Amino acid sequence: MNDQVKKYFLLLQLTSLFVYLGLYITFIDKITPDYTIWLEPWYNTILQGGFRSLRHDFYNYSPPYMYLIALATTIQAIPIISIKLLSLPIIPLAGYYISRLAYLINPQPIVIWVGFSITLFVPTILINSAYWGQADIFYGTACLACVIHLLHKQPLAAMLAFGVAIAFKAQAVLLTPFLCVMLIKRQIPWKFVIIPPAILVLSVLPVVIIGKPIQDVVLIYLRQADTYHSLCMNCTNLWSIFPTVDYRTGVVIGFLAALTAAIGYVVLMVMHLSVHDPRQIFSAAMISVMIIPFFLPKMHDRYFYVAELLSVGIILIDWRELFIPLLLQVSTGNVYWQYLLRRGYLYPQFESGIINIVVIGLLLQLFMKQKRLKLIGENLPPQNALSDSSN
Repeated sequence: MNDQVKKYFLLLQLTSLFVYLGLYITFIDKITPDYTIWLEPWYNTILQGGFRSLRHDFYNYSPPYMYLIALATTIQAIPIISIKLLSLPIIPLAGYYISRLAYLINPQPIVIWVGFSITLFVPTILINSAYWGQADIFYGTACLACVIHLLHKQPLAAMLAFGVAIAFKAQAVLLTPFLCVMLIKRQIPWKFVIIPPAILVLSVLPVVIIGKPIQDVVLIYLRQADTYHSLCMNCTNLWSIFPTVDYRTGVVIGFLAALTAAIGYVVLMVMHLSVHDPRQIFSAAMISVMIIPFFLPKMHDRYFYVAELLSVGIILIDWRELFIPLLLQVSTGNVYWQYLLRRGYLYPQFESGIINIVVIGLLLQLFMKQKRLKLIGENLPPQNALSDSSN
């Protein structure tokens, strides 16, 4: 690639970034119920009491995110803007990791630019941070980084990234079935299993040191799970299709179904996944973060976030699978619309759950197609042999 081409694609990337910044700034002062109920009181408490106020029990998010809120209080800006600025550089970081996937699969400048740029403009990803002011981009990007590092045969970096993801949000465990497969397939040394819990412990040490009771820290994730008693918290999963099931019955059935799906997933992947095919590995990761939240009860509207982020990579792997990320946007966009604009669903919520069944089916079909193509490639005679036989 000559210098002229490099300059051209650098200009394209800068243009994408400027457009992204413009869109982000357009939404940055929007206030949502989550901000009013949760984020603003947390911000004001830290603003008044300083970092040491984090020893008190006034928040239900993980300490690492609260450290960022504390950082936001030092920015001389309106609170809503200060909080949303935290996520501003992280979406481009996710774009960088998607471009690393592009470089591995098809190292053409146009493909790398497309991967980076599409990430910046995925509607639900952009809206989640710029409009909603949520923190999902932090753990989502860490999960993405984990997968990409594994594709590049960097298990230490992958487990460090997964540790960061877990430290930010418990939802990162949705990637655990995939990591179990990679452990069984010897793509991750067993000694690295200690890394994520070690990072989690290190991440909460600051609040413990300033006086927060250890039991309060341990219970943060459990309290999140017990905050709402509903099988479906505006999520696009199985329980949006069957909303009338008794709560206690649904919780038992849901957890058993999710466990069964996880075991079935691990068995399928151990049998059919080729660790030498980055396309198949990436598809396997996306299947993991789709099937677990689909069956689990008590899921929220943003619990398919990592799948939405990874879906950008599916376009780079095979543009003919464009329907996968598009369908995900249609299903998740429906619940985003309902919650953020309070105008009702664009179409019945249960249909969003049905759409995600289709997405899971398409992903499984893609995975098996990748396996067949891999087998065909392995069984083809070398090109030289073909040339010899024709003489």
